[in-house]
Amino acid sequence: DQNKQLEIDATVQYARGKTENGWWSPIKGSDTRSIESPFNTYLNKGLPPHPISNPGMDAIEAVLNPEETECIYYLHDSDGVIYCSASFAEHELNIDRYLR
Repeated sequence: DQNKQLEIDATVQYARGKTENGWWSPIKGSDTRSIESPFNTYLNKGLPPHPISNPGMDAIEAVLNPEETECIYYLHDSDGVIYCSASFAEHELNIDRYLR
C-alpha cells in the first residue's frame, strides 16, 4: 500500500469522455488536474469507483495471478513495449529514453 494517486492517463480519458477526436483521443497535461471526477486518478488516491473498460482474459488472469515485481511505475513506447520501474527517478529516465 503506497497511499499514492495512481496517475493513470486512461482514467482521465474516461472521466473526460468522448471528444470530437474520438473516445481515446490524447489528453493534455492540464487535463490531469482540471478534470474533476472520482475516476481521475491524478486527483484521487486508489482505484476508480468501477472499471473503465471491459478487461480481456489476459488482464483477468494477471489480476488473479499477479507477478511478484518491484514495479510501481510503467509506460509503453510507440510500439507498445512496456517499461516498468521501481522508483520515480527511474520512471523519469524511462520517459526521457522512450517517450522523448
